[in-house]
Amino acid sequence: MKRLILAFAALLALSQTAFAVGETKGLGNIYGSSVGLSPVGDGSGLSVLTSGTTVSYTLQDIPSSPINVLQFGAICDGAPHAQNLTAVHLAAAMASSNPMKTVIDLPDNCVWGTNTTTGVETPIVLQNNTLLRIFGRQFHNVNNASTQGLIVASGGYSDADTVSTTNVIVQGMPGNVLDTVSRTLLSESRKMIVLGNCNNCQVNDVRVSTSTFLGSFTMQGRNPTNISFNRNQIRLFPSTAGLSGGDGIHLTGNVNGALISGNDVQSIDDCISVTEENSTMSNKAAKGVRVVHNKCATYAFSGLKLFTGNNAVNSSISDMIVDDNQFAIWGPTRVDGNCIKVQQEDGRISNIRMGLNTCDASNGNGVAVLFTAVNPCGVDNVDMGQLTVANYQGRGVEIDGNVCGLYSTGGAHIGPWTGATTVITATTVSAMVRSAANTGTAYLSSSTDLSSVATDGSNFLQTTGMNLGYNNSIFAITAKNVSTSTVSYTATGISTSTDETGASGTGAIINRGTGSAIYDRGSYNTRLENMVINSPATFGYMYTTYNGNTYASNTEPSIAYFGENTAKLTISTTTTLLGEESPYSGYLTTTSFTTPINNVTNAKIVSVSLAGKYMLINIPGYTSSTAETNTSATVTTTYLPTDSVLRGTSIISQTAGTGISLQAGMGVTLDKNRCIDFAGGICGSETSSASVSGSVITNNQDLGLNRRTRQSWSFSDGQEAQRYGNEGTNPDKYDAYPFNLVSASTLTATSATLTTSLTVGNVSLTTGLLKTLNVSTTGGISATGNISANAFIGDGSGLANVVASVTPGGASSTIQFNANGTTTSGTSGMSWSPSQTLLVNSGDIQGSHVQGTTAGTCSTNALQVAAANNGLSRPASNNLSVCAGGTEGWRLTTSVVSTSLNLNVAGGNVSLTTGYIHLGSPTTVPTCDATNKGNTFMNTTTNCLNYCDGTANRQVTSVAGSCS
Repeated sequence: MKRLILAFAALLALSQTAFAVGETKGLGNIYGSSVGLSPVGDGSGLSVLTSGTTVSYTLQDIPSSPINVLQFGAICDGAPHAQNLTAVHLAAAMASSNPMKTVIDLPDNCVWGTNTTTGVETPIVLQNNTLLRIFGRQFHNVNNASTQGLIVASGGYSDADTVSTTNVIVQGMPGNVLDTVSRTLLSESRKMIVLGNCNNCQVNDVRVSTSTFLGSFTMQGRNPTNISFNRNQIRLFPSTAGLSGGDGIHLTGNVNGALISGNDVQSIDDCISVTEENSTMSNKAAKGVRVVHNKCATYAFSGLKLFTGNNAVNSSISDMIVDDNQFAIWGPTRVDGNCIKVQQEDGRISNIRMGLNTCDASNGNGVAVLFTAVNPCGVDNVDMGQLTVANYQGRGVEIDGNVCGLYSTGGAHIGPWTGATTVITATTVSAMVRSAANTGTAYLSSSTDLSSVATDGSNFLQTTGMNLGYNNSIFAITAKNVSTSTVSYTATGISTSTDETGASGTGAIINRGTGSAIYDRGSYNTRLENMVINSPATFGYMYTTYNGNTYASNTEPSIAYFGENTAKLTISTTTTLLGEESPYSGYLTTTSFTTPINNVTNAKIVSVSLAGKYMLINIPGYTSSTAETNTSATVTTTYLPTDSVLRGTSIISQTAGTGISLQAGMGVTLDKNRCIDFAGGICGSETSSASVSGSVITNNQDLGLNRRTRQSWSFSDGQEAQRYGNEGTNPDKYDAYPFNLVSASTLTATSATLTTSLTVGNVSLTTGLLKTLNVSTTGGISATGNISANAFIGDGSGLANVVASVTPGGASSTIQFNANGTTTSGTSGMSWSPSQTLLVNSGDIQGSHVQGTTAGTCSTNALQVAAANNGLSRPASNNLSVCAGGTEGWRLTTSVVSTSLNLNVAGGNVSLTTGYIHLGSPTTVPTCDATNKGNTFMNTTTNCLNYCDGTANRQVTSVAGSCS
């Protein structure tokens, strides 16, 4: 009985009816007066009076069995009844008295709330350990501006609540539907299920199908821990006005573990979202969220949205998994509809892992997938995974400045673009007049022919040059008047009552718009590899700048010398620096300074002082010590794509525009990308005005069918990128692609086997660092034109009419020899004279013997030394003649010859007719023995000629002792 009293005490705080419960006396009896509450006569139960009807219950039966609200007097007939909320409040109070899990059933056709203006109604509130089962159709008609919900947890259904609820399950039973009752005010916001501060809570198999505009989140978890939304189906009433609101599943606040799995959501606003939007979410963190196996279609906003707003200071979203989801855009009422939107204004979004997700942007006109950040690296470390973006109308993927560490591990697939070209080119817009909120009429020049313009939602009016900011946009055309050249349009957020007349703007009517497959505006450290870009419209991938902040004349900027190549740029002390404290610095441009060197473009920001309001910037060549202050100057900060990589990406079947456009970037690497079946203007382009210092463009190739000049890597800006290995046809700008390549008709491969023939219009190897073309065939290769290369390698067999010349080494007439096994060379030490004489000008001739085959004289067949006819000759067999000027001086021979020769050797004799024989004079007398027998020498002591007979040196003289 004490437990029952506690339950009724809780009931006092929940119900509109005040219950005065008296004291208890005796088992099972309640004494005292109460309104609508009295004991059963036998003391075994409790009577509850609701609208004149008394229902009795047995106390012991209530906690142990499912509680149906009909037992407490609820009337479920499709009409609102005040006692319905009273009944469900009592059922919840009774359930909370049970420490074990209790089941509460909602039967079919119940309307909850009366939506009266006389008081605020309390929604269905669930306590700890409660399972709420939903049968049939339930209608949300509760009047409560603070909670907005139909089903809420007992704690935390507003931002100020701190009470937590544990173990709550909302379970949809077969045939269940949550709906809304028609409301007169579209701006009245309502939610279906709000679980705040809920621990270990679930929403499963609930179906929501609204007949009227919902205006807020369908299912929401606020500050939850281990919450899950599983297998729910949401179908929200389409808003033709395109108002925001009507979200699907939403998480916010401190989120510690959440699972959103297997849901099928079709929303007006964001389909699935994790956001920290207002000041109450400051310093809060959502982490550990998994979004898997869902189907999400948004009418006008985002299929998946991750957002930290500028009012939610220091908030964060991190450690999130997004895998196996299907995102789509199904209503073209806004041009900024996204399949996926990751947006940071304050705080940080990081460590997001995406797997195999798809995006069907058939009805979207903006960016299918958007990554954007206000603060440096506000979006960081995001893996796009195997993202597939199909049928995008505007841009496929946009990566804005301050986004860091975006990469794709699985290889994203972007395309095709399915929009149309401009229906009507630019024309004058004389006025734009608002008809009602988000609708208006545009008055075009009278010569505009609107006969081809459709009003089925496929055509849009795009305006530029208008004075009112919201008019510079894209508007869906809903009607036209051909005779007056006017179009009616609808869009979102143009509820201002200010009309614009006498405008000088221009307008064009387009079908869905055109754009890039991937548009990189100043990201840092992006790594996108092995992607496929199919049939892009204007650009396959475009690198360009992201505009930061502009500090105009009233900021009184000044530039002063700070060090070599470094200047100090000071902004006024009242200026708020936003984003310039980038970890990758960013860049800065100044204009209107009088000193020319101070008018800089893309000066790198080295460091920023937020307190001192100045930036140190790097300007190569800046050495001026003259400080300059100029109130008319303008300082603009920008972000360039920096240290980013695009590698291994294939751009297929592009019919117009540029494949890869490097319009700006620092340290960008474009490597091994390919244009396949390309018929656009240029496969790869670096614009002449681009600042691309430190960028590398390597090994990219064009496999276009026409093989035209499709790459234009300009270097006129003086900041050219390194370029090599790029395939093209202009020898001044292209290098041969360094891989095996076969291309024939639709066949493209790094290696291929052709069973018939391969027809190639032109194969050319141009100058560059890499030039290799390998062709392997078991048959033959023939050409009607020329085949040229730096070298032909093989044995040369079968070649005819081959004329080859080798450049000789050394000077004229020098003998050629193999130098180090690599080159042919010659030396001046050995030459061949025109008279067929071998000349040795320096060095020695060495060998076991020198042999001649034909007898000769001193004037022919001579081994020449120093001059002609000087040297040696062989006049006869076994003779050696010494020549001087062509005359034989002496001869060595084995037989007697003419005694007129100066030296005659015959039978071992030496004959000297004139001249002298000079014998050397050793300093010591040599030993005479059998080995030295026959030695003859001059004894310097006796001045006698000595001869060794084998035993002793004998003196040779005619008179003994008179040698001197």
